[in-house]
Amino acid sequence: MKFATALVAMMLLCGSGFGLAQAAELSDYEISNAVDDALADSLAVSARDVDVVTSGGIVTLSGDVGSVLEKDRAEVLATTVKGVRGVVNQIEVQAPLRTDTAIEEDADSALLADAATESWEIETSVADGMVTLSGTADSWQEKQLAAKVVKGVRGVKGIDNKIDVVYDTERTDYEIEQEIDKALRWNAYVDDALIQVGVDEGSVELSGTVDTWYEREVAADNAWEGGAVAVDNNLTVAYGPSRYLP
Repeated sequence: MKFATALVAMMLLCGSGFGLAQAAELSDYEISNAVDDALADSLAVSARDVDVVTSGGIVTLSGDVGSVLEKDRAEVLATTVKGVRGVVNQIEVQAPLRTDTAIEEDADSALLADAATESWEIETSVADGMVTLSGTADSWQEKQLAAKVVKGVRGVKGIDNKIDVVYDTERTDYEIEQEIDKALRWNAYVDDALIQVGVDEGSVELSGTVDTWYEREVAADNAWEGGAVAVDNNLTVAYGPSRYLP
C-alpha cells in the first residue's frame, strides 16, 4: 500500500512539474489576447486604436494614439505580459496640429515649471513636431525625467533625447557594480537571482535570464541608475517557472 501511495505521489509530482513547464509557454495567440486585455484594462491607452500581432513571442503594436506618453504606455503594458520576448512599437502619434514654435515655447515652459527640471541646462528644438533635447544632466534619471516632462506637451510627436549625463564624481567599476547589485536586489519587479552584472571602465554588461521583457528593461534601467556610461543588455527572456527546470 505504501509503495502504491508513493508511486502515485511521484507520478503526480512529475505530472505537475511537466504541466508547469508546459503551462509556462504561451502561444502567440494567447500572448496577443493577454496584451489586448492589458491595454483594455488601462485608462491611459485608447486600446481600440491599437492593434496587436505576435510572432514567436515578439509583439508588434500598430495603430494611432493621441500622445507620445500614450504610445510609451502601450509598449510598457505589452512588456509586462508573460511570454513576450520583445516589442516592436509601430504606433503612430496623431498629435494635435500645432506650430513648432508653439510646441517649443510650451516645452521650455514645462521644463521651467517642473520643480525637478527648472534649474537644468537643457535646450529644446522642434522640427515637424519632433523635439530634440540637448544640454547636460547630473544623472540618467534626470535625463529621462526631462524627456517625460516634454512628452506631455500638446502637439509633440516624438523625442530625440541627446542630453549628456555628466556625473559629479568619477566612480570605480566596483562601486558601480555594487550599486547595480543593490538596486536589482531591492527592485520588486526584478528577480536578481539569475542576473549577472559585469563592469569594465564604466560599461555594464547584464547577462542571465528574466521572466518578462519588462523585467529585462527594468534591470537595464537599474544599470543606468547605478552610474553606467554604457549598458550591454544580454538578458534572455525565459518562460516563467520553466527557466528553473532542468
